[in-house]
Amino acid sequence: PAPLAYGMGSLLELVYGVLKIQHEPIMTRFVAKQLSTAHWFDISAAKKELGYQPRISLDHGMELLTESFKRQRAVQTEKRRALV
Repeated sequence: PAPLAYGMGSLLELVYGVLKIQHEPIMTRFVAKQLSTAHWFDISAAKKELGYQPRISLDHGMELLTESFKRQRAVQTEKRRALV
């Protein structure tokens, strides 16, 4: 529900502003809009006009991202265990 997330972002922005909380809320209108919008990126012009070639393939990049998420999850799990 994008409208719900957008509304929540708006509410959190207001609350953070009123309470003068210095950091950005986890949900903002911008984040809600970005998460509810499909994003497609095409590097063909960079390849053609600039001779660009990616250093890491999309498949390998996804593998690296997956491993990074797994490491972050493990660290967060350990932090939660330390609190118990």
